[in-house]
Amino acid sequence: MGEIPTLGVVLVLCALLAVPVPARDIDPTRAVFMLSVMMPTGGGYWKTVIQGTGFFVAADGTAITASHVVAWAQRDPGAHRLVAMVGRDLYAAEIVCASHLPYDPTKSHLSEVPLGRDIAEVRLTTSAPPFRRLFYKTPSGEEVTLATAHRGPLGPFPFLAIGIGPALNQAVRVIGFGHISPIPGEWTATGQVARIRQAGDGTPVFDVAFEGRPQPGNSGSPVLNARNQVVGVWTWQFSASSNSGTAQGAEVLRRPCRSRRSPTP
Repeated sequence: MGEIPTLGVVLVLCALLAVPVPARDIDPTRAVFMLSVMMPTGGGYWKTVIQGTGFFVAADGTAITASHVVAWAQRDPGAHRLVAMVGRDLYAAEIVCASHLPYDPTKSHLSEVPLGRDIAEVRLTTSAPPFRRLFYKTPSGEEVTLATAHRGPLGPFPFLAIGIGPALNQAVRVIGFGHISPIPGEWTATGQVARIRQAGDGTPVFDVAFEGRPQPGNSGSPVLNARNQVVGVWTWQFSASSNSGTAQGAEVLRRPCRSRRSPTP
């Protein structure tokens, strides 16, 4: 199988638990992982097309992310693969369903898109990823392995409990994988709910003011309350403000798949 040459990723310091435990009883970072859409570049190598964040909502590997994160894989699954890096393990993932978006996420910048339902459900599979390992090269040319393809049965995975939408001025934090260095790493941003409103299609959304806002790559991250319950899904960061952005309310997680069929973008 092929390998990835230089790729911006970093290890999540976690280990899978032997029994399913909601993340309210553990470190919630164990339920959050990096999700990437990959494509082959020739010669057995693969590259990242887009990278985002997912989080488990069930012990069987069912997870949530933003629809725009998986759009490339949904639009052209023959040329793209969805890959999850959970700790030091790489998993192939499949799209269960994804919101139909009123724009083409493969061509639009998130600072220019309308707010609206942007949610996807994915599931890790027992199929092997399209490559054996994920690594990056140091300036001296040394290859540092970050993760290797998982073999064998799945999980169980630690997962996050879903709460209700946040209150105005409530303290929240976002955990995800953003482009904070040449190697995207786990990122935590703390902030306060600044405004609660509805998008044009009726989707509940809320704005968060951060001390240091999430980065590109944090799309799909859970927004957590003090009890480590998911109160929203981080979705949009806008260039007009350096310390704020917008999340979808937890209501979108109650029925992420309004139908079991994945709509065509």
